[in-house]
Amino acid sequence: MISPPPKPRPFAPKPLPGPKPKRPPKRGSMTICAGFKSEYGVVLCADSQETRGSMKFDAPKLVIKPSVGTPEDTVRMLFAGAGDGPFIDKLVDRMWQAAQCGPNAAINEVITKIEDANIEWHQRIWPLYDADQRPIANMLFVLYIPTYEPRLYRAIGPVINEIKDYAFVGYGEELGTFLAENFRPDSIDIEEDVGACLFILENAKKYVNSCGGETQLAALMLDGSIQDMNAWNAKQLSEGVSEIAQSLYFLFGLAINLEGDAGNFDFAAKSTLKEIRKVRARLRNQIHDRVKVPLELKRSVERLFVRRQWPPLVEPVSSDSQASKERE
Repeated sequence: MISPPPKPRPFAPKPLPGPKPKRPPKRGSMTICAGFKSEYGVVLCADSQETRGSMKFDAPKLVIKPSVGTPEDTVRMLFAGAGDGPFIDKLVDRMWQAAQCGPNAAINEVITKIEDANIEWHQRIWPLYDADQRPIANMLFVLYIPTYEPRLYRAIGPVINEIKDYAFVGYGEELGTFLAENFRPDSIDIEEDVGACLFILENAKKYVNSCGGETQLAALMLDGSIQDMNAWNAKQLSEGVSEIAQSLYFLFGLAINLEGDAGNFDFAAKSTLKEIRKVRARLRNQIHDRVKVPLELKRSVERLFVRRQWPPLVEPVSSDSQASKERE
């Protein structure tokens, strides 16, 4: 028996060519870096966790240049970066090389050289990538040249700006800014900035995804000296600062209850102060290698303020008032 011919299949047009699938946007290594500027110098700190995809790595984020200083150094710098590690490493080397202009270079000349090196490196590398795959480099750095005070800068890609107070880069920037606005004391002491840095980074590591690991901290002083804190001491001090904060949070909770018993609040305040004093005494005894301003540097700065009559608390005497005093 002859089988019937197959039925013709309905005409199916070819699908129109769609847009070429794109790779997902590139995410660099994530971290948080903080910088605080005071009258005695600049404190820089960063976490040490580098996150790529679902993997976490320990990676140094804070770089000291030169790694071993000498009295002949004409420039010293601290760097901390958030973004793509290899790209930042090369950029730090380029900026450090540009900063070594010579022994008599003015600080404006040096920062111009650093800006040019930063722009040149981005112009050289970025064209090799698609726009959504370009490596990221958001950095904080401190620059010191003899006869100039240390200065803090923030580099967001190829753009560099000087920072007069404090700044953050990386994940946790919003939380860091909020905490700095509310908990950083208005003072000129580096020791307080060290505590503020550690407190902010501990909160970022606790509450912000992709922040974690050990805390790295260093300070570039007014005289050009550099002090850094090892990870173990930083951890101990961070835990102590967090204890103090928890005690103050408890007292804050009682203070905002306007219907609470005044006697109970006074007792809680005294007990809280007693506990804070215990924590402070324990930290002083446990952590001997803290970042702090040398006593001689403090004395020299105080003498400088006295010679300049700064701050100007007394208005200058006018010639008329001086003449009236002489007649009397």
